[in-house]
Amino acid sequence: MFLKRCGRHFLCSSRTLSLVSRAHIPKDVDAYSDVQSESAGRQTSSLQLSLPVVIVHGLLGSKTNWNVVASSMSTKIRQKVYAVDTRNHGESPHSEIMNYEVMADDIVEFIRHKRYDRVSLIGHSMGGKAVMTVALRDPDVVEKLVVVDASPTYSKRGEELKFLLEAMQQLDVSRIFSKTQADEILREDVPNDMIRNFLLTNLVRSRGTGRFHWKCNLSILYKSLPTMFDFPQLNSTFTGKTMFIGGARSGVIGDEQKGDIKRLFPSAEITTLDTGHWVHAEKPEEFTQIVVRFLTR
Repeated sequence: MFLKRCGRHFLCSSRTLSLVSRAHIPKDVDAYSDVQSESAGRQTSSLQLSLPVVIVHGLLGSKTNWNVVASSMSTKIRQKVYAVDTRNHGESPHSEIMNYEVMADDIVEFIRHKRYDRVSLIGHSMGGKAVMTVALRDPDVVEKLVVVDASPTYSKRGEELKFLLEAMQQLDVSRIFSKTQADEILREDVPNDMIRNFLLTNLVRSRGTGRFHWKCNLSILYKSLPTMFDFPQLNSTFTGKTMFIGGARSGVIGDEQKGDIKRLFPSAEITTLDTGHWVHAEKPEEFTQIVVRFLTR
């Protein structure tokens, strides 16, 4: 991909951006409908139904997981929607520091770099905890908040995620010659097709050598799991408009978690869809409909 250096900025294209600085600004894909232009996303228009939206993926995910939903959402709200890669994921820089405070810093820096005063934030799982941290620490930049299958509590999915990372680390990618081969080997430990295909989105070929490698920073993510399972202790609340969308079959947002949600996010609405953990992927149309209704009212 052609890179253009401009000061500290490395622009990959009109739709992809990265900034090398102390804060790791995630690369982004802006998804927007034909009624939007690059400049229109930063201006008030009678056509626009909400402020710009930034979407943050979960652990081992990437911006590409949200392409379909982001495009549909952008068309419906007539506004810019950004799906970003967090540090140690996708195209964003790798870092030995991985916690929700620095991830929140990255997101705020991204918003400022895009020259927005306020945006609506959507985050799934790990991304949900990251956007909650932004809202609690920097509420002035958040118009509305949508948290998808995450809560401000210790995650019950810890052992499952640890097992998945271990399965990925045990795959000897130096001996892999195709994704089909990788899929067959990984199937022994991860028989669920949807989860296995999700993990394999991180397996890519190097342009120089043609060899496969994991795009995400597996070693740091594994080391950081205890921090990722937990949630920062913040003595603040976010009183802005907030929606929590849980997967009814995931068990992430249950009666136990609702007390903590209401304590930190007193205006929160809590709803569920008949899905597992990947709510937006399992029922994209229903999910998009709920979020669009929330963002535009």
